[in-house]
Amino acid sequence: MNGANVLTRFTADTKDLDKKAGEAKNTLSKIGKGVASAFKVATVAATATTAAIGVLVKKSVDAYAEFEQLEGGLVSLFGEGSKEMQQILSLSEEAYKNLTMSQNEYLNSFEKAYPLVNAGLSENADSIEYTNKMLQISSDLFNTYGGSVEQYQNAINWALKGSFVYLDNLNLGIKGTQEGFIEAANASGVLNRNIKSVNELTSDEIIDVIEHYADAYGVLGKTADEASGTIIGSLNMTKASWNNLLAGFSKDGADINKLIDELITSASAFGTNMLPVIQRALEGIMSALPGIIQKIGDMLPDLLSTLLPILTNVLITLIKTFINILPTTLPILMDAVVDVVKGLAAILPDIINALLAGLILIIETLAEMTPEILPIIVDAILGVIPILIDNLPLFINAGFKLIGGLLAGIINSIPSLLGRIGQIVVSMINAFKKINLKDIGKNILTGLWNGIKSMKDWVINKVKELGKSILKGLKGVLGIHSPSTEFAMVGKFSVLGYTEQLDKMQKEVQGQIAETFQVSPQLANSSSLHYSPNVNVINNVDIQQDPLGQMVNNIKTFAGGAKNDYNYGVGF
Repeated sequence: MNGANVLTRFTADTKDLDKKAGEAKNTLSKIGKGVASAFKVATVAATATTAAIGVLVKKSVDAYAEFEQLEGGLVSLFGEGSKEMQQILSLSEEAYKNLTMSQNEYLNSFEKAYPLVNAGLSENADSIEYTNKMLQISSDLFNTYGGSVEQYQNAINWALKGSFVYLDNLNLGIKGTQEGFIEAANASGVLNRNIKSVNELTSDEIIDVIEHYADAYGVLGKTADEASGTIIGSLNMTKASWNNLLAGFSKDGADINKLIDELITSASAFGTNMLPVIQRALEGIMSALPGIIQKIGDMLPDLLSTLLPILTNVLITLIKTFINILPTTLPILMDAVVDVVKGLAAILPDIINALLAGLILIIETLAEMTPEILPIIVDAILGVIPILIDNLPLFINAGFKLIGGLLAGIINSIPSLLGRIGQIVVSMINAFKKINLKDIGKNILTGLWNGIKSMKDWVINKVKELGKSILKGLKGVLGIHSPSTEFAMVGKFSVLGYTEQLDKMQKEVQGQIAETFQVSPQLANSSSLHYSPNVNVINNVDIQQDPLGQMVNNIKTFAGGAKNDYNYGVGF
């Protein structure tokens, strides 16, 4: 082996170590940055979650406070724990789907309508039933014709007070006069008699007449149909069930699971109604998009020619205005910024203390939970391992398929690669021509000699062994059986560089040989340097070549034979 391979291998290993160390450093840096980023994200997420929970708690408390007040109104009307009160609460719990109202909305409407309905009822009429019927009709009218539930409730309320002027708003064919309602009441047949004056009517009869015409016009039951089959209806039902859940969070003994099921059912209905519409909208947009783009493209030149001067003038005016007001507004803005910064600076210690306190609390909580969490995590991992083992054949098969696909791709690319080998070789030759190989050879030789001097003992003991193994391995890996033309050219220029450098270093080399390998100056000075292109190498059986001679000989042999042979003939 020659010293070139030794030093090259040694240097490469060092660079590799440095590279690996650098990669490790970069990796650790990235990990550190990743941890910092993750902590920031976790902090933001925790803050957002805390804020969201705070908002949720407030909404829940507000919803329960409203319910508590409404429940108190029922207690005032019917008494604590009365059957009437239980009946009304039961109706209010189903109002989310029957009237698309939350429980609070229903109770609020009920308590407003009940006194008026109850005041004009006949003896056998159920005041709760008719109040609920009036609310149901109003909701069905809203889900049929739009507008608002309140406008229909108000129209019926005015009729209960003896004013029928707003009944036209019900869109049920009832005229908005007393005569018109009398006519409608007699024609309906629900009274089982004919009347001549509206004063003959009780509240329950007025509601029955209105209900009859609502049924005849297909209005009754519209809310329930809309809640299950339309976007607006299902959305209103979802809102109502969500409000019920909010209030339920704060209620003592509330059936949270039931409220959650109602919300999920409502939301599912909304999704079922919404998704087909979204799909049709997307399909319509995509089909219309080419035409829209074409129209815009046709109009754009004229539009720009018209609008661009106007926009330019507006922009110039805005800039001038801003510049004119800047001297006046800038000090004000800067004062405001200073005030804000001062305010933040004043509360910054409190914010830091609060964050540290929160962080310490989190760490302490995690420390307390660790003994409980770790066994759960370990059990989860142990539970996953059998699944992975059971599916191992699937992963292996997928891996083989991947390898097969890669091999197939490589095989398929071979013809293309072979077709471009000539181009690749020419590109390599052109690249080598641009390199000053003489200087490279000279620098390599200088480095080799310095390396040999510093590692004399190591070279002497290992040069033969390593030389044979590396040369053999290199030929085996590269498939080299005879030197190629390109390698011969590299060898040629390298050896020319060696020749030039050896000429300059002859005296130094001879002196270094005497000093390094401890031979007599006469023997060292007797080393010959031949410049003849046809120099024969004489092998002395009794004298062994020095390492430098062996190195040159190996380089010469590998390069296909150079024109100059160097044999210092120094023995040991």
